[in-house]
Amino acid sequence: MSGERPSLDQYFMDMTQLVKSRGSCPRRQVGAVIVKDKRVLTTGYNGAPRNFPHPIDVGCLRDELQVPKGMLADICPCLHAEQNAILQAATTGVSIEGADLYCTTQPCTQCSRMLANCGIKRVLFAEEYPDPLATGILTTAGVEMYHFDHATNKAHRLKGNTFAQAQDQLRKKWKAGEFHAAPPPGAVIGKRLPVVQGGEAVPAPQRARSIPAAAPPAPVDEPVEDMVTDAPGPAAKGVRNLRDDPNRAAVIRRMAQEKAEKRKKQREGP
Repeated sequence: MSGERPSLDQYFMDMTQLVKSRGSCPRRQVGAVIVKDKRVLTTGYNGAPRNFPHPIDVGCLRDELQVPKGMLADICPCLHAEQNAILQAATTGVSIEGADLYCTTQPCTQCSRMLANCGIKRVLFAEEYPDPLATGILTTAGVEMYHFDHATNKAHRLKGNTFAQAQDQLRKKWKAGEFHAAPPPGAVIGKRLPVVQGGEAVPAPQRARSIPAAAPPAPVDEPVEDMVTDAPGPAAKGVRNLRDDPNRAAVIRRMAQEKAEKRKKQREGP
């Protein structure tokens, strides 16, 4: 046998290179492998959800708009490699509590939240993705971080900042006017788009125009019948239809008072 036998970290990191080759994002291919007790549990690469066309086949809006890396991720349908590895575990009933994640790229903030909540113990990555918020999530959650150097095939433990420290810096940037809130891309569209049903676009329903309310009719001095109804259509003889009467509430109250007085007189007698 020629060459030195690879370490376990090198062995699993090499796997991430093969996994990432399946990635369908034209901007960056990422591969992830979740391992526990020296056994591969799940793998994942970045790409579009089920039943979606692959961006490498139909194009990428972020590329088209020349959006810088790391910005406006919501306009892209793709899931990250770490997310797909976690989802694979969830859909196949595999527990990844206490496992290690090997990844070609350092996890972002969204993936870091998921990894922390899944009980991942260690995260090893080759390509750094500088984001103090992502680092702070993993550090604060007690997840160990390692940078793997392919030149030496060694993993080096990192001591990152906490999440509170990253928030502190943002707080200062905000107060200095160097950091501002922005609406999510979906909110920028600003209107409801046609709904797709059965493969065909269905136009969004038009909102009915508001019609000014008609002036209420003059009070009615005629006697009120003993019975009222809300049923549509013509009222039966001796029944007053109050369904569309604007004074409905007042009429009903008056009738109730009259009936109460009538019963009182009947009880008291002549």
